Amino acid sequence: RYFMLPNLTLSSFANKTTVFKCFHVFRFSSSAFSQGASCQSATKKALAAAKTQRDGSQNEAASKKKLWDQANADGNAKLKRFQEMQSQIAKQRTELSECSNTLEQAKQIKSQNPEDADANKSLLAAQKSFDEKKKELGESENLLKTYDIAFRKAESHLTLAKNALASSNAKLSESSKILASAQKNQNDLIIELKQVETSHKTNSSLRDQCKVKVVSLEKELANKQKATTEPNAELQSARSQITRHENDLRFWQAQTINLERHHEITKLSDLKLEFESLEEDLEESLRLQNQATSNLEKASEAMRVLPEKITKAQELVAQKRKLLADKQRDAVNLQNRKSEKDNFLSEVEALSSKTANQTEVESSNETLAQAESKIKDALNLLKADLTEFASAQKNQNQQIQLAQSELGVAETALASALSMRESNPKVLDESKIELDRINLLVASRRKAVEDFRGRLNQQLAKTENLLKDYLAASPKR
Repeated sequence: RYFMLPNLTLSSFANKTTVFKCFHVFRFSSSAFSQGASCQSATKKALAAAKTQRDGSQNEAASKKKLWDQANADGNAKLKRFQEMQSQIAKQRTELSECSNTLEQAKQIKSQNPEDADANKSLLAAQKSFDEKKKELGESENLLKTYDIAFRKAESHLTLAKNALASSNAKLSESSKILASAQKNQNDLIIELKQVETSHKTNSSLRDQCKVKVVSLEKELANKQKATTEPNAELQSARSQITRHENDLRFWQAQTINLERHHEITKLSDLKLEFESLEEDLEESLRLQNQATSNLEKASEAMRVLPEKITKAQELVAQKRKLLADKQRDAVNLQNRKSEKDNFLSEVEALSSKTANQTEVESSNETLAQAESKIKDALNLLKADLTEFASAQKNQNQQIQLAQSELGVAETALASALSMRESNPKVLDESKIELDRINLLVASRRKAVEDFRGRLNQQLAKTENLLKDYLAASPKR
């Protein structure tokens, strides 16, 4: 448009172009400076969060260290007490051995001099001393068992405290790494911000120089415009056209930014889907972790109750065997009684047959007829009793079969419980290995989720910044 003014030189146009470029550079550096300040604020927040996490991990580690020190001190004290009691018991055993030798000597002297009163007193004193030492030794050994149990418990508490301390130290190490990374990011950002600030100051100086040139050129332009009244209409038309083209240029520049923004939004959607997949994997691993923990607890509980289960199974087998033996003995007794009843019935039947034959011979003998009638009644009662006895014997056989079946079930349960002495430790070891593997998997997937969350937040911030750039670049209607 400056070539339309006849009195403007090429050098004047070049100066105008330089000034325009300078203003463009200054505007860009100002935007970069503002973005750097915003990033510095976000980095400070991330650094503060990392410090807070590190301080929390340090406090937790200090607390776990204190618990470990207490457990260690308690374990050492109980160990020392246990060792002291062992030394005391060794000393008491030596004294008991000496008292035993003294008692044997007193017995020999007593056997050599049965009537010696002093020998009798020495024997009684040696026996009393031996009994007292033996009693003291028994009490000390019982106390030693108590100390041993206390020491084992303290040792178990020390192991738990040590594991908790190791876990806290691992968390502290991870927090320290995060803090170091955040500190490095802040230092890098400060360096970049200083560079941008230096560039901003340089561009500010250049802007001031350009303002002076613009004022000079505007004065020159005013003078030229006074001398060029004719091209004003064309100049206004050209300016309107340039303004329209500049607006069109801004519009398409904004659309380019918007296109890039939609492209980044698509990336953001893909990252969200991938992040949801990682979270689902983490939830699945946590579910597996809970299941593995439950399996380990069940295996541990099965190992704990196994001795009691075996004992109960053995007792049940013994009871069932005793019950079966009693039933079989009762069945033998019933069979013996049945044999006796069968013999007696045979005798009564023979007597009844003999009486019937005699009655036929002596039909007029009423006493013999009455005897025959009573014998028949007794025979009927004996048969009825034998029938009931056979039913009782059948019932007894059914009870024996039931007892044999129950004994088989109890023996099968005992065999199963005994087999668990070999299978349960394997199951417990496999459960521990599986839980350790799943714990590593959970830690790995949790770290992957946290790392990916950082990428997702960066992509979200990028799309938001592009939206701001698009709104800023869009022409004002």
